[in-house]
Amino acid sequence: MIKKTLIYLATFALMPISSHAQFGNMTEAQMQQMMQQGLKMQKCFGQIDSSAMERLSERGQSIDAEITALCRAGNRDQAQSKAMAFALEMANDPAIQAMKKCGEGMADMLPKIVTESEDYGNSETSSRHVCDNR
Repeated sequence: MIKKTLIYLATFALMPISSHAQFGNMTEAQMQQMMQQGLKMQKCFGQIDSSAMERLSERGQSIDAEITALCRAGNRDQAQSKAMAFALEMANDPAIQAMKKCGEGMADMLPKIVTESEDYGNSETSSRHVCDNR
């Protein structure tokens, strides 16, 4: 969710001003409020330990390589288990929790491009396997 939020913010910031007014039927005041909240979020992210973020990035790349290798070797169950364990590890990581907290203020302000139910709750995505896109 945080990654999607950051991608959305980057996309929003790069759009021409004229398209901001059309996007999601936002008023000028709503756009200003969202930009203010974005600046607060940026400041908050700046306070997160960069070495922890680097560690998480390296860990993620390592796990991704392991999962890809398991998938290619046909070890789908083992790959899925590793992916689920890593997701739990990330959910409990203090840096990830800090990132989530930084993004909380924006969540209510952003238009719902993809709802959480579309991401996690429907049968199509909940039945996907980590190896299906590798």
